[in-house]
Amino acid sequence: MELSDLIQDIEATKVASIGLIGGATGALSRVINFEERIEKSKNRLFSKENDEVEKEGLKYLISFIGGLTSVEYRNGLSSGIGQAVLYVTEFRLAYEAGYRLVDKYI
Repeated sequence: MELSDLIQDIEATKVASIGLIGGATGALSRVINFEERIEKSKNRLFSKENDEVEKEGLKYLISFIGGLTSVEYRNGLSSGIGQAVLYVTEFRLAYEAGYRLVDKYI
C-alpha cells in the first residue's frame, strides 16, 4: 500500500464518520423533540421572539462544533478553512437527513 492510498483511506473514514455522527445527532434530536423543547424554552441564545431563528441558530452551532472537531490545521490556514466548510456542511446535511428519516419512519 502506498502512502497516498493510506491518506485517502484515512480521509474517507473521517468523512464517513462525520456523516454518521451528524445523522445520529439529527435522529437523536428528533427522538428527544429538540425543536419542541426550543419553542417552550425561556433561555434563548439567538432570538428571544422568533422560534425559527433560535432553532436554525442552534442547529448551525451544533453543526459548527461537529464539523470543526475533524479539521486538521497543520496543513495551513487555507486548507483548514476549506476542510471546515466541507465538514460543517456535511455534518449539517447528515443532521437533516437523520432528523427527517426518524420523523418519517419512526
